[in-house]
Amino acid sequence: MSNKKTAGNQELNEDVEKFANECISFDVDFCSCGTFGVRNGISYSLVNEGHQKLLDISTKYATKDILPKEIENFILDAALSIKKNNATKEDVLNALDSAIKASICNNTVILPVSGIELKEPFKIGTFVIHPKETFIAKMTFPNEKAKEIVEKNFNNVETLAVGDFNCHPESAKEIARGQLVFELSRFKAFIPLFSNSIKYWIFPLKTDIPLSDCSYVYNSSGCISTSSIVSNLRPLELDNKQFKSESVRDFLLQKVHYDEIISGNSDLWNRVHIAFEWLGKQYDEENDENKMIYSIFALECLLNSNTENFSSITAAVAEKCAYLLGANKEERVAIFNDAKSLYKIRSALVHSSNKDGVNGELVNNSYTMAIGVLFKVVDLILNERVDSLKKLDDFIINIKFKD
Repeated sequence: MSNKKTAGNQELNEDVEKFANECISFDVDFCSCGTFGVRNGISYSLVNEGHQKLLDISTKYATKDILPKEIENFILDAALSIKKNNATKEDVLNALDSAIKASICNNTVILPVSGIELKEPFKIGTFVIHPKETFIAKMTFPNEKAKEIVEKNFNNVETLAVGDFNCHPESAKEIARGQLVFELSRFKAFIPLFSNSIKYWIFPLKTDIPLSDCSYVYNSSGCISTSSIVSNLRPLELDNKQFKSESVRDFLLQKVHYDEIISGNSDLWNRVHIAFEWLGKQYDEENDENKMIYSIFALECLLNSNTENFSSITAAVAEKCAYLLGANKEERVAIFNDAKSLYKIRSALVHSSNKDGVNGELVNNSYTMAIGVLFKVVDLILNERVDSLKKLDDFIINIKFKD
């Protein structure tokens, strides 16, 4: 088997060796300077700004699967071995590469979600939201202790978000939590659609609110339970039939095509996802000016590509809105002017020259335009095979120059 390293590994090896030689000391005279530590039975001190250099190297080589804190431990272990001459430098660096690769494994992450009430599981992306009691009754635990941890730590939680992540076990919770916040933000973009019909959707489902709950990460090697911050606030009853004759669940799946939205993957789908996240963020926001700006951001996510043939981004977005949403010339002119007006207010807000402020009507108008464009784009993706930003631009041009 070849021991030939990739260019990336070679660079890491050089950085680790340099760090070991310049930033680690076993001299007892350094032990009182606040840099002393003990790892795997080895006492050491970090010198020459070693703490900062270790952080810099760890951040440089962190990935979406292994966060800097875990990379830091790998690098520190290897650097200590090199400095201590516990093994040949080549063996240490080979072991470092192997350890990093071997640390990636499949983890099931369970996070508490307060504020969503449902009878059956509901997928929102990477996660499936479960009623806690139903999930625990069906779950196969690695051992009895693991079951006790879950039952104790999730004692006051009604709903659990469960997802699988291929990553370092110690990074899994933080990676999963960030993904869940993103997916809840995207999910919340639909709240205003129900705000006049369902009392439970009037209030925002906020994310990033501290809870005293715990996360739970388990894999074939064991389990980890730690403090967590995920979500909180008002209940959303997805299964109650309060929206006309349908439940919120039925509406999202049948009318909004939520399953397709969360599973789509292309440059255009990625823009759709981010745009829905921006609309969701406005429901964590109390300031009306910021709410309106978030809706404009959602529009820009989808419509600010291929703008070189327009006098400005404002003109490009306004014209694309008009052709996507308007059925005839009169409607398109009205939508074009409305979009330009919203952008004028947005520009005034950004440059702190807005004298009139933003009210609920403007917030609603900007949201309505943004969600309308999003639904139109989703419909085009699902029915017209418009699966890229370029094809979306081509579709609009074809309408514009249609005979």
